[in-house]
Amino acid sequence: MQVTIFDDGFSYDGRTPNERALGSAEKAVVGLSEAMAARGHDVVVVNQITEILEINGVTWLPWDAPRPPSQDLVFAMRKPSLLEEAEAEKCLIWLWGGCKALDNTHNRALLEKHRPALIYVSEAQRLGWKSWRIFPGQVIEPAIARVFLEQEVDDEEPSPLAVTTTHPVHGLRAIIRMWRDNIRPLCSDAELHIYSVILSKAMETSQPDQNIAAVYEDILAAEDSGIQVKRPLGDSEMATVYRRAKVHLYPIIANEVYCGTLAESQASGLPAVINAAGGGADAARGRVRNGQTGYLAPDESAFVNLTHGILSAGSGIYRTLHREALALQRQRSWEGAAIEFEAVWR
Repeated sequence: MQVTIFDDGFSYDGRTPNERALGSAEKAVVGLSEAMAARGHDVVVVNQITEILEINGVTWLPWDAPRPPSQDLVFAMRKPSLLEEAEAEKCLIWLWGGCKALDNTHNRALLEKHRPALIYVSEAQRLGWKSWRIFPGQVIEPAIARVFLEQEVDDEEPSPLAVTTTHPVHGLRAIIRMWRDNIRPLCSDAELHIYSVILSKAMETSQPDQNIAAVYEDILAAEDSGIQVKRPLGDSEMATVYRRAKVHLYPIIANEVYCGTLAESQASGLPAVINAAGGGADAARGRVRNGQTGYLAPDESAFVNLTHGILSAGSGIYRTLHREALALQRQRSWEGAAIEFEAVWR
């Protein structure tokens, strides 16, 4: 089957996930396209790259390059407008993020014209949109890249290192405050590493964007609390980060539907503590098995106590959660996801 995936966002290809930080949706395109190619499909990805590439059985085309002469199936990443890029016997939209934009007049017309199957990445995402009509489709959760699945059970505890991967405007101030005022005083040798592109740029230039200025000042004020800001890395290096850490601290983010970095850290065996004090934890609940591979803390007091318990040497909590995460959170392969996609169009 000839399959063409359209993504007009920016330039990336099959090499990119291990070369630099990349969004969950883009990494999913790489993982699924290669799995489908391995299953015998002719797969082309059209995006903003500048040269034609052949990588792991997938053809990558620049946006202005001639399209394949025929397509059996067209994938549109996120946008109904991409369904207009080529004619195909069947088409689908792979939805990432909220779905409210599908309700505007232009997108409604495109959905009525093409009648695509809709692919959701989580049940929380599917339930968050009430369509005016029933479109075929289903929830197909993304898989995890192989590099995050290579960790073996390790009975030796890592150093007391916590990581967080959230955007600065999404609950990071609360995590910094709890770390500075409550967690670090209980674990004097613990460190918190914040992985953020925009914050790392601000720390390098001392010129934060206005929308993150408050977080930037919080970090400067907590300079004696073991907080470091780091630039996000490619998959192979982030997998190493997760293996060397002891807990992933994560806030609830309004309208988040998948929690990609949380899925990857869980598959790496890293326990998580979710700050669920504000509610709306459906997406995070889908990634973390509460009480088995991490915790959804119902309030800030619980968040502090649970984080302290995991970081504490000799508590045994880390080992238990680590083992369960490796046993329960790494069953999803891209080959399995590809099989589920095939079932949608058959």
